[in-house]
Formats: sequence, structure tokens, C-alpha cells
Amino acid sequence: MKVKVKVFAVLKDMLERAELELDLPVGASCSDVVDRLGTQFEFLTPTLRRCLVAVNGEFAAGDAFLSEGDEVAVLPPVSGG
Repeated sequence: MKVKVKVFAVLKDMLERAELELDLPVGASCSDVVDRLGTQFEFLTPTLRRCLVAVNGEFAAGDAFLSEGDEVAVLPPVSGG
């Protein structure tokens, strides 16, 4: 199944793009998205460990299952003043 992955802040800068599409097996979870990103882009792994994930605009746990066409947002911690 295909899901759209959106990345923000430092992840967007590191990837030099704001979104990508992943092809995942049926029954994949949010953790599978994060794992796949870490496998495909090893340099993201330290940041990915601290990220929150949202599915279709709602925060989701790592074990939340995904469906075809879902939009997964990977949100790194941010700081500022």
C-alpha cells in the first residue's frame, strides 16, 4: 500500500524535500514508516528517534495501523523563542 509521508523542520532540511511516498506492506504501522525512513536515509536516524507521528492530522502511537492513501506526518522536536 502507498502512504504519503510529510516531514517538517530539520527533517525537511535534511531531506531537501517536504514529502515522499512510501510503498509499505498491508498492516504496516507508524513505526514501520519511521523504520523505513531510517533505513532509506540513515542520517535521519538520530532525529527520527525523537519524533512524533500523526496520521491524517491526528497524533498516533507507533503501533497505529495505516491504510492505503494515509498521510503520515513526521514531526521532530522544535525549539525557539
